[in-house]
Amino acid sequence: MKKRITAILLLLAILVSLLTACEKPSQKKITNDKTFASYKDIPGVTEELIEQVEAIKASRSSLSFATTPSTEAFVCSECSKIKGFVPDCCEWLSELFGIEFVPELQDVVPLFEGLRNETNDFVGDLSPTPERMEKYHMTKPIVERTLNYFYSEDHPVSLDEIDEGTMTFGFFTGGTASADVDQVTDAKFKTVFVDTFEEAAALLKDGTIDMFFTDGTSEANFDEIGGILTNEYYPLVHIPVSMTTKNDELKPIIEVINLYLEQEDTSELSEMYASGVAQYRSEKFNSLLTAEELAYIEAHNPDNPVLLGAEFDGYPTSFYNKNEKQWQGVSFDILGEISKLSGLAFKVQNHSGTPFAELKSDLKNGKLEMLTALAYNTVRDKGVLWPAEPYSSDNYALISKANTPIIEPNQILRVKIAILEGNIYEATFDKWFPDHPHKHVYQTMDECFEALASGEVDYIMGSTDAVLSMTNYNENPDYRANIVFNTLYHSSFAFNEEETILASIISKSQQFVDVDAISDEWSHKAFDYSALLAKKQIPYLIILAGLLLLILALMAMLMRKNKHTEKHLAYLVEARTKELEVQTYNAQKASMAKSDFLSRMSHEIRTPLNAIIGMAQVQKQLPDLSGKARQSNEEILAASKHLLGLLNDILDMSKIESGKFKLENKPFALKKAIEEVVNMISVKSEEKSIRFTATTDNLPDVNVLGDKMRLKQVLINLLANAIKFSPENGQVTFSVTTERETNSLLFLHFSVTDTGCGISEEMQKRLFKPFEQANQSSSETTGSGLGLAISQNLVHNMGGQIKVDSTLGSGSSFYFTISLKKAKGTAIDEPTEITIPNLQGKTILVAEDILVNRVVLEELLKKTGIAVEVAVDGAKALERFKASKPGYYDIILMDIQMPHMNGYEVTAAIRALDREDARTVPIVAMTAFAYAEDIAKAKESGMTDHMAKPLEVNILWEILSKYVS
Repeated sequence: MKKRITAILLLLAILVSLLTACEKPSQKKITNDKTFASYKDIPGVTEELIEQVEAIKASRSSLSFATTPSTEAFVCSECSKIKGFVPDCCEWLSELFGIEFVPELQDVVPLFEGLRNETNDFVGDLSPTPERMEKYHMTKPIVERTLNYFYSEDHPVSLDEIDEGTMTFGFFTGGTASADVDQVTDAKFKTVFVDTFEEAAALLKDGTIDMFFTDGTSEANFDEIGGILTNEYYPLVHIPVSMTTKNDELKPIIEVINLYLEQEDTSELSEMYASGVAQYRSEKFNSLLTAEELAYIEAHNPDNPVLLGAEFDGYPTSFYNKNEKQWQGVSFDILGEISKLSGLAFKVQNHSGTPFAELKSDLKNGKLEMLTALAYNTVRDKGVLWPAEPYSSDNYALISKANTPIIEPNQILRVKIAILEGNIYEATFDKWFPDHPHKHVYQTMDECFEALASGEVDYIMGSTDAVLSMTNYNENPDYRANIVFNTLYHSSFAFNEEETILASIISKSQQFVDVDAISDEWSHKAFDYSALLAKKQIPYLIILAGLLLLILALMAMLMRKNKHTEKHLAYLVEARTKELEVQTYNAQKASMAKSDFLSRMSHEIRTPLNAIIGMAQVQKQLPDLSGKARQSNEEILAASKHLLGLLNDILDMSKIESGKFKLENKPFALKKAIEEVVNMISVKSEEKSIRFTATTDNLPDVNVLGDKMRLKQVLINLLANAIKFSPENGQVTFSVTTERETNSLLFLHFSVTDTGCGISEEMQKRLFKPFEQANQSSSETTGSGLGLAISQNLVHNMGGQIKVDSTLGSGSSFYFTISLKKAKGTAIDEPTEITIPNLQGKTILVAEDILVNRVVLEELLKKTGIAVEVAVDGAKALERFKASKPGYYDIILMDIQMPHMNGYEVTAAIRALDREDARTVPIVAMTAFAYAEDIAKAKESGMTDHMAKPLEVNILWEILSKYVS
């Protein structure tokens, strides 16, 4: 036995490890470790090089690294230290070589003089031209700068003007920029050479030169002067920059760095350069801020974030990604960059379903400080502050289904249009088409698209971005922009009118964010959640396989306890072991195997239950049954039905977990369904002396689409639990209210409140898990512990979630909200009671191999007057039918699992006979196989209908009335 337990524990450990491996895929670890701790570790560094470098270290305490002021090296206004890529690179070189590299800022002229007279050990501003490489020791390029053109803000110019051939360009004396520009343009231009940034800025401002060309890092020099703007030059020109020295003694340092640059991974330099650029952007940004703005940023840290309102369905500018459970979009990417730049923290205040009109109201009344997206309109939206510029633009569009023909503008007045309430779409549409006769207003874009899909409207007034939300994000190609209007609208952040400082900070920070690149990226972004969903199902398949293996192992343990002989025990162990091997081999078909197992389990339990319930029903109808015997009979019926309920709970949970559970979508009368629940619970509450109150007065008397039985199952479960755990003379309150109603939808809120024992916080965390019960110590606690788990899953499939508020000792309140579509058809109500049909002169053939089941059926069928003939197996049933005259049998009740021939085989054989009644005689499956797939299989084999065991008398009468009388 100990070995067996050890094996089970080992099996569980393997299962847990598999699930961990599936659910938490390994990720590549990202570290900031240096590639080489010392220059000696670099491949190719020889002993001779090491001796030469060590000699330098012995003779020098430090080495200078001179560079001109630029975006790569600048003086921090706050700490007065040199910041940027160059000092970071010097720190890296110091650690690599074990000698201090000291950054120094110098103007161009003294920098080159220091290089020539060797007072500068190294400089970092030279491109490696052939002429320079003959005079100096230079590394391979350590960075590549872009060529920029600079111009006066008073004399703006563009690259398009270059082709006119009337421009004057400025360059640094001795630089390579003039040659670079000459190589990439055929335009003619005049050339002026200068020696300093001040001289270049002066010539730009007085109009002597139109553009000045140098690398982009010079932005810092012109920023200090002021009045000069810059852009990258296209076609893009890269300017390689090397670390340079003229000192022969320092040549070994250059050789070692070249060996490093030959390695595959030189990402340290790229990361340092990106960090340096970010440092300069931050420095430049901070220089634009006022003292008030700096104080505001310091105050709005993660503990006191800016209160943000986010549009949840405004793809791609602002939306809540339900698949990834996070806020995303152009606005959030921009805010992320702003947060990195400024240190501001932001927090979304609304939930992922707040209507847009409510967000605008909260912004204006001060509950929100800013919105992620609002159509830029300083005239329409009073009481709102705007940044200097919007961050994206889009065209208005009329959206239709993909197969809808292009509409002509003059037809728009004759079609039904869906519009989002309170949005710029509505304001623009009303302006273009005032008093449109077929305008339908909705709260969300999801509702607009639902209306378009259902045919409630013909078109949606929206934008091309709204189309992208369906085709790209929702992976639904069934929609298109039918008409794209030439009018643009602009999306922008928006601020409460009191938030002038915040608006100013955002305006300034947007200058440092590449908003166009972010917008373009989202315009072309594609999603593939279908493949991701398929991948996520793999762990559940492994779970099913593991559970089956565990069940088989536990069965083997239990079998060992039986009082069989050693020989029989060995046979069982061997049989189970082989079965285990087969299940392991078929692990990929675990879901099918589980369904088969549960179906058989259902059959084995339902078969005896059919006999018990059937005999009890027969006994119940005896007129001379004594009082005590009748009470015992009722207890048998109640206990049997309770066991049947537990079985149904297990089967429901299995179907839910395997993803095979489907809700019906049929019309039913809402008010009548609620009344049925109230009537049933009223009886139970009276039995326990519980005060039961139901509030359903404001329910509209309409038909809705949904699964009436499953909705009632949820409500009955919640109410039955409330009564079960309430003391005598306690109070249970049931409430159904209409939260909101549209043309097509009804939003209903259900709540069940009791004065019972309450539920602890710890238990509330586990309450909706399978096999958990709130009060396991109570004598009232009966059942499988699956009721709440099933109810939660059913409500989830209906689009809601059951929530609970409870305090131990003070009662509980369970509530949920769902939406139901209004039904245009007539509601289908189940018959409440079926009259016993009169079948005198009719003949029925019953194929059933179990004696007690035959006895039960014969007793029940006596009441109808029908002549009953029985067959004890499948082969005899086929013989009886063959031997009968055509039309002799009016109906056949067919068991499935019988000796010699099963019910499917018998049915197929009968249908294949060459006689007219073989194709028309009703054959009804009568079996303990009760899954949906069992019903489908019965009909595929040629059966007319299906009855699940244990048989319900009303269903038997209904079947006979339908097919015989």
